[in-house]
Amino acid sequence: MDSSATRFRGPTNKYYINNSYGIAYICPAVGLGKKLYRTVSRSTIITASANMSGGRLPPTPREKYSTREEKNGHDHLTAIASHAFGPSGEKFIWHDKQGGLMGPFPFFNASPEVGTALTDVIVKLAAVSGLPAESRETAILAVGAHYKAGFELYSHVQVANKATNLSEKQVGAIASGTKPSDLGERENVAYDVAKHLAATPGPMPQNLWDRSMKAFGKEGTVALVHYVGLYAYTCVILNAIDAPVPKEGD
Repeated sequence: MDSSATRFRGPTNKYYINNSYGIAYICPAVGLGKKLYRTVSRSTIITASANMSGGRLPPTPREKYSTREEKNGHDHLTAIASHAFGPSGEKFIWHDKQGGLMGPFPFFNASPEVGTALTDVIVKLAAVSGLPAESRETAILAVGAHYKAGFELYSHVQVANKATNLSEKQVGAIASGTKPSDLGERENVAYDVAKHLAATPGPMPQNLWDRSMKAFGKEGTVALVHYVGLYAYTCVILNAIDAPVPKEGD
């Protein structure tokens, strides 16, 4: 391990190691001290969860749901996730081998009408113009780093590496809670807005609002704030249910 690494504890026996390679997740309790590794492109992301059984709301196959509302909710969430992230988890793993949904989706389907409505909002937000993918993922990762939400960081590190022009070094730094010195101007603004809104009580300073308006315009600024709020909410959910990070073979 990098001698400069810093260690801090996340949800339920998950440990996070920040080093020059980005962010790593380690749980020494898993597999009698063995670590589980996942490589995202060239950067090394070490992932593990203390609760590989599925967290407090484990993934549930469709046939295990007892009500029509739950089955319909499962179908709706599956369709959205499949379109957004790939049916076979091309961007990241979002379902297990039995088709049970992972991440925040089990929580969403615990109240199907609310959960499907929320995901519909996220889909509509994705259609809003004015916020480039690099700026969006910068903001999402900055929020995830603040809340130390393992699944959010796991998933959006992969999205950022696979679907944006951010470098792997930049992605790793943002996910570990550090703003890279070589971010572009719009990504700088997105990081600063997300970090302030997630971590600082009270109104956002006028100069930060003005910077965002200059970088993204009204529509893009509104989208940016929506993303910060929605992913702060998502991180709260993930931490509440202690959503596990997928391991190799899931």
